[in-house]
Amino acid sequence: MSASPPDLDDLRAAIDGSLHRFLDERAAALPEAQPLISEMARLIDAGGKRMRPLFCYWGHRAAGGHHGQPIVTAAAALELLHTFALVHDDIMDLSAERRGQPTVHVTHGSDVALLVGD
Repeated sequence: MSASPPDLDDLRAAIDGSLHRFLDERAAALPEAQPLISEMARLIDAGGKRMRPLFCYWGHRAAGGHHGQPIVTAAAALELLHTFALVHDDIMDLSAERRGQPTVHVTHGSDVALLVGD
């Protein structure tokens, strides 16, 4: 990763790359959790503007922090936390779709959705 700040599309791609690397590493380490991890990846791939990780990144930069993989990883972690919270929100609201895709509890039931959200 270069030292200069990326444009928004490149930053979103870096965040998504960080998310997928994390999920791939977890899938390799925990093969028994593959169905849950695959569902997490599906949620990430469903889209979103990635505003929370962008705010995290630009807040870091505004405070004098440097561009690099550590802040991209931290920003990606914030997106993952938000995604998991949305899974629980969808259960509570009985939402059928999120970002144009079926919600986890609609696709796999509330038990699996709770595990994905947790």
